[in-house]
Amino acid sequence: MPNPTLLHPLLQPLFLSCALFAAAPGDLFTDLGYEAAGARAREDGLLLLVDATAEWCGPCQRMERETWAKSAVIEALDGAALAVQVDVDEQPEVARALGVSAMPTVVVFRDGTEVARKVGYMGEAAFLDWWAGVEAGEETFDALLVEDDALAGSTDADARHAMLQRLLDAREDERALVHLEWLWDNVGEGSSLVGVRTSFMLGDWVQLGRRHPPAREALVERLDALARRVADDPGALDAGAWRDWIALEKNVADGRGITAWTEGLPIVDGVIDLSSVDPAARPGVRERLFSFFLRRRDFAAAARTGADLAGEIDDALRSYKFALEPERVALMHGEARELYESSTEGRLRRALADVHATAVVAGRDEVAARAATELLDYLDDAESRVALVRACLDARQRDRPELLVWLQEAAKRGEPVDDLRREVQGR
Repeated sequence: MPNPTLLHPLLQPLFLSCALFAAAPGDLFTDLGYEAAGARAREDGLLLLVDATAEWCGPCQRMERETWAKSAVIEALDGAALAVQVDVDEQPEVARALGVSAMPTVVVFRDGTEVARKVGYMGEAAFLDWWAGVEAGEETFDALLVEDDALAGSTDADARHAMLQRLLDAREDERALVHLEWLWDNVGEGSSLVGVRTSFMLGDWVQLGRRHPPAREALVERLDALARRVADDPGALDAGAWRDWIALEKNVADGRGITAWTEGLPIVDGVIDLSSVDPAARPGVRERLFSFFLRRRDFAAAARTGADLAGEIDDALRSYKFALEPERVALMHGEARELYESSTEGRLRRALADVHATAVVAGRDEVAARAATELLDYLDDAESRVALVRACLDARQRDRPELLVWLQEAAKRGEPVDDLRREVQGR
């Protein structure tokens, strides 16, 4: 399947969570339970294929329709494997025994021994290619470990990243950690992986740390080292170091260090003084701090970052228009297209409503008015008006006459707003 880390951020939510209707997977899966299926597979000399799934898992439902229901897949497994599905919600003990932490996960056993594992959506063609490797022994752990050994000392970041994903799927935690540490310490500006370093790659590391304590310890060590640099000589940190510190703080320490650091900075004209930060790194630091505090719904702190609010409006509109370019939307159909468009609109609502509320707190009425006007020009609907009201309430800015106007307009469009109106009026 395509690597989601290579997709534009606006396309990732669609790729990762398309909720499509499931089609019946024919006669592929046995009605036997997991244990009975394992015993039958060993008795008949077959591989055992286990599909760990869940009803709420969008990619799992895609596989039901686009993979498991396909005749070519059913034929490929016929006579070679016994297939069984495990619903992780209905059979949590089995899911834990299998070491399943994400869905879909496909695990293959031979004579009771795991020989292959794949996490994530696979379409028909991708599954058949993978299955051919499983049958040929190319996807066994032994072969994987040989390939990993061959990468020892390699400086090929792309090869290491690809191996990292396979090792994580195989739950080879110690080996995966080796690649994570190397990639974190060596992937820099100019690398094709720099964009995923503090997003998907760091997410993999955090998840690994939950089941493998040394991985958590390695993350904490790097955070502690950066925290000491921030405390001792913030002016010496370049843009990349600030990006790493803020990302690690958010993902490892719940942002406590960010909050403490910003609270210790002087305030000049209502904005935190970042004169101790290298001038070249300052804009990126402000932007990341702004994003951090907005996620926490701390609009007062977001306003104190002094972020370029007009620029935030421009960025949100640019991303929205990019996502809905006709040639991009034309690639999608039916429910998938509706979901994509709805998700894109939702991101614009949140972004502009949050900028509006932040600008209100900062006393920048002109910017606040522009954020609201742009939102209602692009999305003239009840949901956008409600989003503006909710953001202002989160920012504790209920005494704004436009809030009741927006609620009245939303009510005329069929939106239930009585609870919000009472909250605005302080009842």
